[in-house]
Amino acid sequence: MANLIYDNFKVQNKYQLNSEDYRSLTLLYLPLMGIDSYTTFAVLMSLDYDEVYPFKKVLDLLHFTNINLFNKALDKLEGLGLVQTYFSESKGYLFQMNPPLSFKEYFDNELLSGLLEAQIGEVE
Repeated sequence: MANLIYDNFKVQNKYQLNSEDYRSLTLLYLPLMGIDSYTTFAVLMSLDYDEVYPFKKVLDLLHFTNINLFNKALDKLEGLGLVQTYFSESKGYLFQMNPPLSFKEYFDNELLSGLLEAQIGEVE
């Protein structure tokens, strides 16, 4: 993860989110990742493809007071398969953004559906 707020990163995003994606993110992923990861995902998705940014820009947009908050949010996004992080000494960080699973794909995934049920209960 990022160590310094002035380290650089790029975002690789080949996908535009649609209304079903946002619905899936909000109803299925948000209870697992929390608001910090949700907004981190939204900010990273909105950044220009392949442009170089300092981490400070994202921290300022999210009102995060330190890089650790960003790293925790990113850890959750990686755990849910929404972001993949790559690092190169010469090029810095690259965040590859992945679209959320559809409702059917999400509930076909036993791990994700089990985590969601444990978080919000079987009735919900």
